[in-house]
Amino acid sequence: MHILVTGADGRVGRALARAALPQGATLTALGRQQLDITDPQAVDRLLTLHACSVVVNTAAFTAVDRAETETAAAMAINGEGPAHLARACAARGIPLIHLSTDYVFDGRSPEPYREDAPMAPLSVYGASKAAGEEAVRWLQPDHAILRVSWLYGGERGDFVRAMVGAIRAGRPLRVVDDQIGGLTHSDSVATAVLALADKMLRQSLERGTYHFAAGGAASWHEIAALILSELTRAGIGPVPLEATSAAAYGLPAARPANSLLDCGKFDRLVGAERPHWQDRLIPELRRILDEPVKPA
Repeated sequence: MHILVTGADGRVGRALARAALPQGATLTALGRQQLDITDPQAVDRLLTLHACSVVVNTAAFTAVDRAETETAAAMAINGEGPAHLARACAARGIPLIHLSTDYVFDGRSPEPYREDAPMAPLSVYGASKAAGEEAVRWLQPDHAILRVSWLYGGERGDFVRAMVGAIRAGRPLRVVDDQIGGLTHSDSVATAVLALADKMLRQSLERGTYHFAAGGAASWHEIAALILSELTRAGIGPVPLEATSAAAYGLPAARPANSLLDCGKFDRLVGAERPHWQDRLIPELRRILDEPVKPA
């Protein structure tokens, strides 16, 4: 099995590049400099050059608030790019795994979202990801769309690292408490993607849409409280922690109030481990605290 990964510079792309592969599998990870998925000719050239068993698209415009003003860029990368990949994969008989997001939903459901729930994005980012999903469904039947939520992990800035940095600097925390989701480590997503790929190539997986997120549910404020508690226990902090609403916080892009994903289909048909968000976050915090502190 040879896996071709787009978006190697992103969080999940980097996680896939460092993941333990199934026996006999190889992986080629391409960043945007090697493959710009918004260029259909480049997509065709690279898929001709790299004889692969499956394509995993992790390339995405993920700056949710910037997407509100950089609409064309978000739509090109999140909507048109997957269409180019799907068309090229279909022409060559290559299965496609495409990563998407809980932001395709409006968050008004009182229950976790199932795969067949209607998409109703609140933001440009969510709309662009919904467009990418529809393109993949329409152009390449041999696909798996994997929606994930609240990603963190790796060496670059995310919510967890932002909280750790603020606490280390002694800054008070003001965190939204009226949005809930499943905080999910990128390494867990990489494991899920590899399990999907393996089952697809064994012809033992139903094609379609899947949901994957860590176990449990929490608000951003609850996650921040756990981070603060762990760092205080390690002798860093404490700092004040204030709860606020999404409306009062005032970010440019609206977010779903409920980002919980029903992962029952994934559990039944794929079965890769979905650790509880706390069980995965606490070791990650210890790893971050063991890193050398970079000068401000």
